[in-house]
Amino acid sequence: MFAVRALAVIRVHDSEEAKERNLTIREICEVDPWLKEHSESLMHYLFRAFGRNCIPVLTKYMEGVQSPEDLDDNILLYARGFAERLGLNPNKLR
Repeated sequence: MFAVRALAVIRVHDSEEAKERNLTIREICEVDPWLKEHSESLMHYLFRAFGRNCIPVLTKYMEGVQSPEDLDDNILLYARGFAERLGLNPNKLR
């Protein structure tokens, strides 16, 4: 659960709208109840500290669990949900 959500947070964080609003990874994580509930975990702390540099590790972790296509679909599903809760346009995410 964490890896897909974290990759979705990065996707939102990299969007033009999030950049314009200077949204932080922490702020984006706060709109997801599961991430908010686990915000004190070491994994969550490392993710906030290293941000998009975690992409290779998170992606590698998901290999064999989901196909690349399914993984991308799930990331986009979470990213769109985060974007909506943040007042961003979910259709602008890639």
